[in-house]
Amino acid sequence: MAIELLVDYQPNGPYTIQSGKHAGKALELLMFENHGLLAWMFQKGRGRTDKFSLHLAWLLRQGENLRPKMICPQCHERPVAFFSVAYSQSGNDFMVSTTYTYCEICKKSVDTQTRPISLFSFRFSTLGQFRYNSRRKQISDLFRQVYGLPKPLTRAAAFEFFNSIKGSA
Repeated sequence: MAIELLVDYQPNGPYTIQSGKHAGKALELLMFENHGLLAWMFQKGRGRTDKFSLHLAWLLRQGENLRPKMICPQCHERPVAFFSVAYSQSGNDFMVSTTYTYCEICKKSVDTQTRPISLFSFRFSTLGQFRYNSRRKQISDLFRQVYGLPKPLTRAAAFEFFNSIKGSA
């Protein structure tokens, strides 16, 4: 998803939704809980320049500029960039863990042909690929672990996390 800002927008705090089903919820927390909803809201309001739209565009762009700091558990040299999802034989269950995270080089050694494994990058748009809430929560928890974020995550901590991502202004 290419996200462009028409103006330089730099928020000074989290954005709280004012009305509707998600009233009172911070956009920064929804990035972890339901990225797909935020991506849909962005598409629906594309071209608008109100504070909500600007903040949402900024936040979605920040989520694509992640650079994990956790070191690859395979080689112990480079930061992780990918994680694997292992599916059960029936396909009804899956597993993720920080143990199964990989740097760019180590991901090449993952055998996805003989085992039901899929590889994904650490970008928040990846969360939108998981439709079931329980699966999305597992992936979201993995993201929190890789970035060392507290649990439960507060709106202030989530904002500081996204605001600290460089290379997106």
